[in-house]
Amino acid sequence: MPFSCLLKIGGKLSSRLERMAGPCAALLKLGAVRPPNDLFEPSMSVLLTQTPELAHADARRVMGELLDLRHMDEKNGWTIMEKGLPPRRLALPFLAGLFTIIIGALLAVLFAFEGTITLKSGSPAAFTPEDRGILRPFWAGAGESDIRLLFEGSESEYVETVATEEAFRPVEVKARLKVTRDGSALEGLAGTREPFKYGGFAFSLMELEQTLRLRIDDSPIPINARPGAEALIPGSLSTLLFGQFRNGVVAKIDGSREELKPHITVRKKGTSGEPATLRPGEPVIVDGALVSLADVRETAVIRYSYDPGRAVLLAGGLITVLTIMLKLCWPYYFLAYRIDDSGEIVRLDLFASTGGAFASREKLLNRIVRLLTKDDLRLEALPD
Repeated sequence: MPFSCLLKIGGKLSSRLERMAGPCAALLKLGAVRPPNDLFEPSMSVLLTQTPELAHADARRVMGELLDLRHMDEKNGWTIMEKGLPPRRLALPFLAGLFTIIIGALLAVLFAFEGTITLKSGSPAAFTPEDRGILRPFWAGAGESDIRLLFEGSESEYVETVATEEAFRPVEVKARLKVTRDGSALEGLAGTREPFKYGGFAFSLMELEQTLRLRIDDSPIPINARPGAEALIPGSLSTLLFGQFRNGVVAKIDGSREELKPHITVRKKGTSGEPATLRPGEPVIVDGALVSLADVRETAVIRYSYDPGRAVLLAGGLITVLTIMLKLCWPYYFLAYRIDDSGEIVRLDLFASTGGAFASREKLLNRIVRLLTKDDLRLEALPD
């Protein structure tokens, strides 16, 4: 009994899709227009000088061999032919693309969610999404994630603008993430532009906060400073101005790529000239005090998102766009002709319709007439 019900449902869906294919093709004009009930109104009529038998033979030769038109049917004395990609073959893919888009949108509405998580460098944290979409009540038991995230630090991509080290324009900042789950680990870069994808999740960097840990001489207690800010050195009246912390890869003008050592520029407030460069293990002297960079602590705000309908939406959109592009670029010709040999003169009636941007009905009709009447006698004026 259930099997017979499934067969009935499948039959109804199949017949409904077939009925919807025609309206969709007409709505989007996916091809040439065919009159209802094959009631053709001639687009052109031509008088032929051949005998009826020869006229039929020449018409079949011109339409089938020379113009490569496919024979489809014969109704009401009309011979129906076509060439190219028929609209009936485009309607069902277009419907499939639309249904795929609808399914992808439903998946996105029901299951997609996003949020943020704050990570400190070197400190692993459990990844537990606060929101799991509209169907969150049905996710009971799966709310606790077994994914752990480790923020290992940041790196940036720069572009060299002039031949000086400080003339580097930052392009993108990325966070080095390590994802562990069920004993397996995967490392990747979560950038501000390109996310890091894992298990259906997409991780991208939203904010990055850096804190410089400065050691003065041999003091066991470092002081904190922020890149781009000022810091007062204990035991000194000097205030240091820090530049931006640089760490990553720079694309040179000559096309090469160079890895930058972590460093930051520093100068005394109120002084001019080239700033000093502070690197780990390479201290600078300020008013007789030895200032070194102990380490850099970073805090990253990571945005995560989960959208199972994204790929489905892209697939549906691609199918729909390809269908429309085929309609626009692929020429299609629909032709119906009838030979009337009931009178003393044979008459050829032609009906033509085209689809696609590169198909011309007038060129098709003129070529048919030219091929069928090329052996006719022409009246020409006698020379003077």
